[in-house]
Amino acid sequence: MNAGVRKRLERALSLGLVSLALILVAGTASAQDDLDFLLGSEPQRAPAGDSKDDAPGTPQTTLGTPDSPAADVEVADELDVIRVAEDPPPPVVRERPTNRLVEEIVVTAQKREENLRDVPISVQAFSGDKLDALGVDDPTKLSLIVPALNFSNSIGFAIVYLRGLGSDVFLLGDPSVAYYIDDIYFPFGQGLAQNFGNVERIEVLKGPQGTLFGRNAVGGAISIHTPAPDFEVFSGSVQSSVGAFNSIKNRGYVNLPLGESMAMSVSAYHNREDFYMDGVAAGQPLEPVVAKGARVKMAIRPTETLEIELAALRSEQDGAGSLFQLNYAPSPLLGALIQPQTGYDGELSAPVDNGVENTVFYGRAEWALPWLDIRVLTSDQSIENTAFYDLDGSPTPLLSVDGDLFGDVQTAELQLLSNDGTWGAGWLNWIAGMYYFRADQGYKEGLSIKLNLANPLLGPITGLLDLPVLGDGQGPGIHQYGQLGARSLAYFGQMTVSFTDRLRMTLGARYQSEERFIIESYQTLTRNRDAPALFPADPDSNLLSDTQHSFSPKVGLEFSLGEETLLFLSWQEAVKSATYNTIKILARPDYVKPEDLTAYELGVKTRFLDGLVGFDAAVFHYTLENFQIQYANVLGGGGVNFENADESEVRGFDFDSTVVLFPQWFDGLVMTLGAAYLDARFTEYSNGTGYSDVTGLLLTGQDFSGHRIPRAPRWSGSASLTKVWLLGRGELELSGDVYHSDEFFFTAQNSEVARQAGYEIYGARLSYYYDPWQLRVTAFGENLADTFYTGGVFQIDTGVNRTLAPPRTYGLRLNWTF
Repeated sequence: MNAGVRKRLERALSLGLVSLALILVAGTASAQDDLDFLLGSEPQRAPAGDSKDDAPGTPQTTLGTPDSPAADVEVADELDVIRVAEDPPPPVVRERPTNRLVEEIVVTAQKREENLRDVPISVQAFSGDKLDALGVDDPTKLSLIVPALNFSNSIGFAIVYLRGLGSDVFLLGDPSVAYYIDDIYFPFGQGLAQNFGNVERIEVLKGPQGTLFGRNAVGGAISIHTPAPDFEVFSGSVQSSVGAFNSIKNRGYVNLPLGESMAMSVSAYHNREDFYMDGVAAGQPLEPVVAKGARVKMAIRPTETLEIELAALRSEQDGAGSLFQLNYAPSPLLGALIQPQTGYDGELSAPVDNGVENTVFYGRAEWALPWLDIRVLTSDQSIENTAFYDLDGSPTPLLSVDGDLFGDVQTAELQLLSNDGTWGAGWLNWIAGMYYFRADQGYKEGLSIKLNLANPLLGPITGLLDLPVLGDGQGPGIHQYGQLGARSLAYFGQMTVSFTDRLRMTLGARYQSEERFIIESYQTLTRNRDAPALFPADPDSNLLSDTQHSFSPKVGLEFSLGEETLLFLSWQEAVKSATYNTIKILARPDYVKPEDLTAYELGVKTRFLDGLVGFDAAVFHYTLENFQIQYANVLGGGGVNFENADESEVRGFDFDSTVVLFPQWFDGLVMTLGAAYLDARFTEYSNGTGYSDVTGLLLTGQDFSGHRIPRAPRWSGSASLTKVWLLGRGELELSGDVYHSDEFFFTAQNSEVARQAGYEIYGARLSYYYDPWQLRVTAFGENLADTFYTGGVFQIDTGVNRTLAPPRTYGLRLNWTF
């Protein structure tokens, strides 16, 4: 550990100890009360009038004076009236400690507020307080508490798989697990793996959500909800933490009532830390990773039945981060001159940086009419992503790339919901609506691939491909211009019919029409749009388009066994949008078919032992046609591209539970437990693209049938144990957890160089919450066993580049609510 880190941690721990000391001795009277409480004795108070000058047993009567603070009575109006001074109310002493892992939570997984236990789909939901108790402060850590979720950050993009379905979306494809913030769909993977900021709750919806969440939710949805402005109470919170790798993270939130019908909230965060991998890129040390952002919300209530909420979000991120990937398995031919780099430090010959700027304006309006509710949601999103990446992942100058990816999105959604005044409200509830999506995305100034022809290996290869001599790799290169557009309009509806108090049926469907089209796709030799096109000679010849029409139905049954158990069964279909491969060297763009999913699921939600045990479980079977699989190949004629696997199948089950342990012996002892089993395979995939084990060159037409789907371990699961003690005027909380994952592969080829062995991760937290100040101080440790494992890989012609997952980290966090 270097001196700077040690000094910062010593300062942080000192601050924590001082804070705890101040908490325990705050206020002279309260400090003595707390000390007596800890010793198990009653506070000792001198009787009124007791003095060393008084004779024992002699009753005394003392009249107070205005300047006598110890008096029990005070004189008013020249003793005409004697008022007995009122003692301050005694402090509230809780008889039993509270555990933050036990909570009732209301979700909107079906677009209306419902208790989590009453929702007939597989959902895990976490309040902001529970996430803090579990040590989860960014989306990647959701993998540690949600069975069968693999959420990682690779090459600056969020890669999400849920129950074996997902996508390695680096460029112009769509994620398979939809990401929502305040019910607004965020379609891009850049920047989604950053700190949550202030959240009210997070809902993880498992399995396809094609009816209500629509496009590209074949694997499920992650829905983040931030606090809405409160019209009545001024409130706020502050969180600050310091930790390993010079980590400093701060966030704040404040709610401002502005009268009876208007309120505003502001939240912001600023994080700075050294990347946990040490290294040099283009002769320069890595810059710290900085992420910052702010959100402003304004709520207006013109009438008692109409509420409007407007919001603006701005986030920025800069630093190499997960783009700093090292080639740990060079290919036999093109990587022959590369020395593998297998640890947490290394060197790259090209500059590496990732800058992301995201600006979003969104709003919602809700109008409660006597016979139905109307909800309107709209957004305008823009994202700019400038990246520099060393393709060969080594200090040997071979290949590098840089580009400026952009996205411009507008969405609008209309929802009509039944309410208590709607006809049939006692036995029928429903939702109907329409959704519009418009997006343009791609490279504004081109994606530049630079080759260093001074390397003896690249001369013959570029000659074979008939590529021109471009210099030393730092000057002109092949610049690719690729942009895609999408226009989508969907109509959806879902209704639930209650035949009895115990038996209900849900019917739903979504019809969608979506046009995908190429805005541009061509190459030049200079970063200049006016330069002659290298290929094709006529860029307009690549302007392809396709319109897809899809219908996604859903049928569900639910049966209540008393008040504590819910059984549910569902069949549904879902669709993920088609796309085009537009970034290809000396090759025309090609079409990638949409994914079609058919899903069956049987689940149970139950509580027993007087509510001490909560248990949710489900078994599921998915059949997916045209799974969109990504591969990368620079020298063979393409960059990052997709192809379709004909048919895939996922069978499995998962469960999560919360158990209050031995309440008759222990207070505040709670365990959470969750696990998942997946049998996720390609049942027919005879046209696969991968790399030769002998040469490392690209091979097409390979048979991957029977191979396991990437990022789908056979077994995964987690467990946590938390104990809370009453201590003084607050609570002491101690928790530990473990996460396990079986081995899995990062690529459809299932090659050994892209295999992650099974591993475990351990974490622990110790915190003290001082109730009068609403202040919590937490010491935390993550990956305590210093497990060495991979966070993400990128395999190309020169070998396998990888980002290692974080090693052991630790720190101190302060939470204050007011």
